[in-house]
Amino acid sequence: MFRLADYLEQHGRTSRRHLCPPASFWHAAHAHLTDPEDLGNLSDAADNRHRLQWAHSLRHRAADHGNTDALIHLAVLREEAGDRDGAEALARQAAEHGNTSTLYHLAATRVEAGDREGAEALARRAVDQGKSDALYHSAEKPDIFTRLWPYGVDPDGTAASPWRAPYASSGAHAAEAWTKPPRAGRSS
Repeated sequence: MFRLADYLEQHGRTSRRHLCPPASFWHAAHAHLTDPEDLGNLSDAADNRHRLQWAHSLRHRAADHGNTDALIHLAVLREEAGDRDGAEALARQAAEHGNTSTLYHLAATRVEAGDREGAEALARRAVDQGKSDALYHSAEKPDIFTRLWPYGVDPDGTAASPWRAPYASSGAHAAEAWTKPPRAGRSS
């Protein structure tokens, strides 16, 4: 086994950095690679080098092999192209593979497009998939989640009930109830 000298590796990396592999490389990669992660990384590399047809073909192949990032990317492209049914089908595939973020993204784009019913259906499907923790990471998402679940979602996927502070029925504010010491003769 031979190891390339460090100075040759550095020279090759700097002098060939902006060169793009020939079409035969992309064709061979498309025809022979089967690892979903490798296909996904290579589709991103093709996209960065403006080899958009190869990027699209490699992304489809990555999606066919179960790469959820590729499924999400393709779902977003379909949604932007106006193919809502196709985007939803890809989002469902990604959710079945354990990634529900695409359902939330599609719900957000549906709200922006004025389709509240479609957004609500997608948001409910995402929570039904058991990934309610994604609601906590969706601060940039539209108010559809707040409207559907104003108090959050319990771990079992049901809507959480409102929390009541102690002494709320007596008219005291929750902050005062927590900061004031208890009155003499009164147990808490």
